[in-house]
Amino acid sequence: MLTLQLRATNRRFLPESTLWLRTFDDQMIQLSGKLIDNEVQLSVKDESVSGYPKRRMVATAVYPITRAQLSQLSRGVKQLRLSTIPMTYDVRFDRDRIGQALYNLFLAQEEVM
Repeated sequence: MLTLQLRATNRRFLPESTLWLRTFDDQMIQLSGKLIDNEVQLSVKDESVSGYPKRRMVATAVYPITRAQLSQLSRGVKQLRLSTIPMTYDVRFDRDRIGQALYNLFLAQEEVM
């Protein structure tokens, strides 16, 4: 299982959301996830307007992922697309920032079990 937590001012997960990962060798990994929680947090400190609480969403979803899909991540992730409300989150990377790290975390967790 891959658990994602999104911290933003206005983005939330859909009840069923999709995560697309494109590796550097152009393989697509598509994961379908389930919403765990869309929580609203209020912060007293706000840099823009003194004294007013700042609203921030903390959204959590879980995505089942197979061992084969995790091993594909070791090749590096060049694009991530995540279906959120009100718009799709889409980011591209020049170099791998998350693929190898996720794969190494998986290997470390596997050693513990």
